[in-house]
Amino acid sequence: MLHYLFLALSLTATLPGAPTTPAQLGTSISLRSNEEGRLVLIRGAQTSGVETYKSKSGLTHLRFRLTSGGASYAAIAYENQWTPALRRALEAGRVDAAGVWETFQGAPSFTLKYVVAPLSTATTTAARNLLRIRDAFVPEGSVQKITRAQNVTFTFLVGSEIYQGVMYAGSWNSAALDLLLSGRVTLYGHWETFEGRPSFVTTRVTP
Repeated sequence: MLHYLFLALSLTATLPGAPTTPAQLGTSISLRSNEEGRLVLIRGAQTSGVETYKSKSGLTHLRFRLTSGGASYAAIAYENQWTPALRRALEAGRVDAAGVWETFQGAPSFTLKYVVAPLSTATTTAARNLLRIRDAFVPEGSVQKITRAQNVTFTFLVGSEIYQGVMYAGSWNSAALDLLLSGRVTLYGHWETFEGRPSFVTTRVTP
């Protein structure tokens, strides 16, 4: 066991990522006993070649390439740790990725545990004036599309408080809807009055 930990520490010392914890990420992550203390966060990682494949045991995993610091690595998200929303975030091409480094077929491989899709560099300046609401819970039945105006309305909970949210036409797509329907998300936007009620005008949704 000590030998394994020594190898793991030697491996991560030369690979991308800064040590982190689930608490620092503001989420809960299922870690095996040999993964405790090895979680790292790779900011601005490029992702490509996202695809599913079935293992010999019949499980459907997600594999992709992760590029950081000019080097490209094999990466995987196991069946019980990825969702369609996470896949869409990876397909967007650039994420903050949390996971652990392993060795697969003699080469470093990144096991993804959690992903945050950051705001694009094109919207960074404008985004400084946006509010961020983390860990918002969106009841699935509350998400509605107003056909005439093509707006999307929803309710969300932060703690025990209930609020109304809206995404105007042109600011949402199917990926944003999938994220809202996934239940628990981070919302970016600002407050204004919509249909006579205070509403959080949402311009971006991330897992």
